Amino acid sequence: MRCIARSSRVLVLCVVLGAGTSACSLERASIAGQPNGGPGPVDASGDRDASVALDGGERVVDAALTDAAARDDAAAPGDAGTDPPIDAALAEAGTDAGAPDAGGPCSPGAPERCDGRDEDCDDLVDEGSGDCGCDRVLGAQGRSYLFCTATRTYDDARAFCAARGYDLVVIDDEDENAFVRAEQRTRGSDFYIGLDDRGAERTFVWVDGRTAWRNGTSELFTAWAGGQPDDFFGEDCVQMRENGRWNDVDCGDGFRHVCESALP
Repeated sequence: MRCIARSSRVLVLCVVLGAGTSACSLERASIAGQPNGGPGPVDASGDRDASVALDGGERVVDAALTDAAARDDAAAPGDAGTDPPIDAALAEAGTDAGAPDAGGPCSPGAPERCDGRDEDCDDLVDEGSGDCGCDRVLGAQGRSYLFCTATRTYDDARAFCAARGYDLVVIDDEDENAFVRAEQRTRGSDFYIGLDDRGAERTFVWVDGRTAWRNGTSELFTAWAGGQPDDFFGEDCVQMRENGRWNDVDCGDGFRHVCESALP
């Protein structure tokens, strides 16, 4: 084994002396005939000799230590005792830190499963995926909705949706409200949507974390029925009535519910 490590003034040479044994010289006196650690001889190009004299008089020159390499190495970030940033290191190794792996989120032609994801890269979620336990309807932007007619509490409804990769529906605008209303009317009425004020009274927050209504003022789209929300006997969760208007209800009451997938 032979290794050469260089700082600004010291050369380190390791040679294998025997099986499993190596020796390294750090003595300045061994550097290219420099008895007092002074600079070595200068070649015709003006660069100093990088060869090392061993005890037996043999001189070893590392061919990789060319003039250009020596100058480049002197400027390398590692010489200053600082590791390069991880992104630079990955780029140097030919690795893209932001590239998806081979098992990415979708693959053309892959079978769809009821999991709230677009497996086949067609910008549609769960189409043709079989039984999700509720009526599945494709909506705008490739989202999938589950209209569940079995009655559940608010928390149980969320858990049911989550087990399939969904959550209770978040209604962003009048068009989506009309779509949900039209679909639920064919299946009954009074469906839970993903809105509640359990975190702070009179601050209704969607299940995605956005505040829709606070102390009488809508911050996002809302469709409250007249006089709602009224917090009657501590009502904290929200249902959509048959007419598409919203009403606050007791979270422990059982209602039908609508699940919604994320965007594909």
